[in-house]
Amino acid sequence: MHCNDQAVVLFAPMRIHSVSPRCGPACGGTVISVVGTGLEETGKIAVRFTSGDKQVEARGRYVEQCYTDHNPTLESVFCTTPNFEESFKVFPQKMSISISLDGAHYIDCGTDFLVYSTAIKINNAHPKCGSVLGGTELSLMVDIDPLTSQHLFHLCFGFQERQQTARKCEEKKRSKAHSKLSHSGTHASIGCGGDVINPLNPGEKELVLGDWHCAVAKYEGGRMSCKVPKLASYNPEALQYNVDVALNGQQFSGCPVIFHYYGEGWSLW
Repeated sequence: MHCNDQAVVLFAPMRIHSVSPRCGPACGGTVISVVGTGLEETGKIAVRFTSGDKQVEARGRYVEQCYTDHNPTLESVFCTTPNFEESFKVFPQKMSISISLDGAHYIDCGTDFLVYSTAIKINNAHPKCGSVLGGTELSLMVDIDPLTSQHLFHLCFGFQERQQTARKCEEKKRSKAHSKLSHSGTHASIGCGGDVINPLNPGEKELVLGDWHCAVAKYEGGRMSCKVPKLASYNPEALQYNVDVALNGQQFSGCPVIFHYYGEGWSLW
């Protein structure tokens, strides 16, 4: 509240309810949403990431309504994380997040954002095949550090037809564009205008996103696992699939392994 002899102004302070996702690769490019109340478009929105005496910032974009938890009163600010490798040398790095509407005064979001190493490698997949009907439990052995393993709140696996990948890569080579599976991280979800950010709806266990079939995964006892998604439609001549992991549910590692689907009626026993 502010008052003088001319007027009284009442305003609600900015309150942050959640930040999602809460981790991303050091190369940047993660689209995060900061959800709360008291947010508004000012043209000067900034999101700051701080670790020790170093900080980096990204521009924010305001969205009037965000239906998180079925609450239409919440608002959201989206931003794309910068390339942390330009300012930091060692990863993982735990960053505090703060937001400003005027570019000068910042409010802490009350949660950390973990920046993990871009150098993620899948060492092994077991089993290496499964039915197109889905349901096979697939485990991936991935080299990650203990701190990163504690921040896998949006972990998912992605399955992509290999012939389709090769075809698209060849098309992009001809157009001099980047490969679909770049080391900097392939996005699992691209929403209209950037409004749809996190591909993992808590109520959905499987999602088809573009040419990726994605499944919610879990991390337990040093291994990542998921139930292989069912292929609603498939080419029986092209049942080799790339399998990749997105630690933040949004960006794949770019270093997939091969998984073989087999058709209905086939059995290994």
